[in-house]
Amino acid sequence: FVMFAEPVYTYNEEDGVGTIEIVKTGATSEPFTVRVYGGPSNQTDIERSADGIDIIVEFQAGPSAPDSIFINFTLTDDEVALEADETYDVRFEILETLGDIVQPGILLETQVVVLDPDVVSVGFGRPNVTRNESDGQFTMCVVKDRDTAVPVVVTISTADGTATEGQDFDPANVPATVIIDPDSAMECFDSNAILDDEVALEDEEFFLLLAEILDPDDPRVNLTDPETMVIILDDDVVSVQFEQPTYTYDETDGSAQVCLVKDAETATSFTVDNIVTEDGTAMDGVDYTGGPYSVMFDAPADDIKCIMINLTVDNVDEDTENFVVSLAELVADEANVLVGVQNVTTVNIVDRGVTIFVNDTVIGDPLFTVPIYVPEDQLDAMNLSQLFLCYEIHGVSDQWFNLVTDECTSVNARYGMFNQDLNVIDEIGVRAVDTADQCVNIRVDVGNCTADVNDVALDVMGRYSMNGVSVRRYRNRVRISVPNCNDLTLVMWVFCETRTLQDPFDGSEVTGDMIKFVVMRGLNTGNRPSHGLLGQFWNIPVSIAPYTGLLRDNSQAEGRFVINITTSGSDPPVQRSYTGWLYDLTWEFQEGPCLYVGNRQAGPIYEVMDPNDNVIEDRYKNYKVDSAFSEEGFDFGIFMEERCDISVMPTTEAPSAVPTTEAPTSEEPTTGSGLGSGIGDEPTTSIPLPVIPTNTVE
Repeated sequence: FVMFAEPVYTYNEEDGVGTIEIVKTGATSEPFTVRVYGGPSNQTDIERSADGIDIIVEFQAGPSAPDSIFINFTLTDDEVALEADETYDVRFEILETLGDIVQPGILLETQVVVLDPDVVSVGFGRPNVTRNESDGQFTMCVVKDRDTAVPVVVTISTADGTATEGQDFDPANVPATVIIDPDSAMECFDSNAILDDEVALEDEEFFLLLAEILDPDDPRVNLTDPETMVIILDDDVVSVQFEQPTYTYDETDGSAQVCLVKDAETATSFTVDNIVTEDGTAMDGVDYTGGPYSVMFDAPADDIKCIMINLTVDNVDEDTENFVVSLAELVADEANVLVGVQNVTTVNIVDRGVTIFVNDTVIGDPLFTVPIYVPEDQLDAMNLSQLFLCYEIHGVSDQWFNLVTDECTSVNARYGMFNQDLNVIDEIGVRAVDTADQCVNIRVDVGNCTADVNDVALDVMGRYSMNGVSVRRYRNRVRISVPNCNDLTLVMWVFCETRTLQDPFDGSEVTGDMIKFVVMRGLNTGNRPSHGLLGQFWNIPVSIAPYTGLLRDNSQAEGRFVINITTSGSDPPVQRSYTGWLYDLTWEFQEGPCLYVGNRQAGPIYEVMDPNDNVIEDRYKNYKVDSAFSEEGFDFGIFMEERCDISVMPTTEAPSAVPTTEAPTSEEPTTGSGLGSGIGDEPTTSIPLPVIPTNTVE
């Protein structure tokens, strides 16, 4: 009997040679031959002789002849990994039976199994990739060192290094899997994972890409380079320039504060040197103390730094004088610190004996706090250095009112319902003529503290800067700077706050959202006419004196003052007189004493000659306007619409950035100067509104 010795023969592809044994069970007197043939299991019998094993072997005669024959065949290593096991079916055919003496035995067929031990190495193509932060994108490849029978699937993940997820990179923009085709050596991918945090002067940062095999237990796949670094170089630049083109100070102020601003957050502090001064009509050593000066900007959000330049009081009546402050071209040791466009500013020194000028910082929350110009002798008699006029306007819900108007700038406020008894400002509209004689419309809404310029929305930390108009939106406040007819600048902060107020009728606490605005520098610093609920009080003569007469209810006045105001917006000027209380603290404003004059919400107004329901000229309802950017229906409106047409903000190319302030500064009031935290992040404590007497005149 003739048969195969084993039912299965197993070899590795790399063995090179395989062997099959065929045996007989006894001796014959004559030799006989056997054909052994076979091929891949999926081939038919006809094809097997053409691709596989096909050999004729001879068994020798006699009792001493070998009972087995070993048949060798060649194994070829194709160096293709991840192949399935290859099987060959092998059979035999007895060519001479010697009269039926030679017969097939038990194992008529055997199987040859060829295993693929090839291992494919997979990993990242390089140990790191370096990109600038502003690039946003990088390219990375996953490579393998040989062809494979099936695709290789690699999963990709990220891990923090010195870079932080969500701040410096976004893992969502890294592909979760990479698939390398069988006949490809690599697969590359582009990723937009790098985030530009717009923070300048950062150190080099990196995050990791991590690779894993889809089946980590597969011994045929070797993960050789499982991680790579994405290195991020900070190419953000920070520009430093003067906050405004001009500053105006009273000679008696003793010093001039000149501020520099940066237009980006920085990861480290840096110093600006060589801030130099140059005489104009004012002379160094005679009218002011010259430079050079320097400032240090702290990290990260210290957006404004100021220098104090001493002014000399010479007690001589003289015209306004000026000197120039400028920045050198190289402002710091850091290469990414550049000089901004506004590298020169002019400081005007005003002689109070010639020009009316006061600090015109105005606060509305909804108490209006307006500095008023009072003769020095009257202030001295009250032992005061400065005095404010305070009054409340709660408007009408869903109506716009004008706050400030002159020929080139108009600021309107919309009142929304805080509760059924209180209306507060929930939207601000500013219309201004820029330096190119074009009108620009700026709107701020308390909802998410959104801001837009000419109907184009600004993102958080977004900026608009063009032709003297600068708007920057922060998370809970917006800074607006616009020129005016005097070539000076109105600088206005709009804060979006959650406030807790007390209902004036039942004393209950009410919490809601409202806008508090701070006008840091007003419009009428050149003693030009202005008007509006706020503007009518800027830089106009106010006379005060103690009032000891009877009030409207025939009671004796105690602690009251007569307030005489000569209007600036009406022609001819009108003088109005009121009595009011002198408060050291009204609402949160604590900068100085306040002459408090009531209205419908705060109590009756006691006017000496002609009782009126408001301290303002006429009734506050006469200040209603049609919309955010209109003065229609407003008798005191003096904005010259004919000066300009609407300027369309470019959408294809962003205007250049102008540095703006964010952190509380000497310009932005902080706790203790009237604005709580100075940034409006937290609700304030409950603040009672004065109870309304029953004899209120409306």
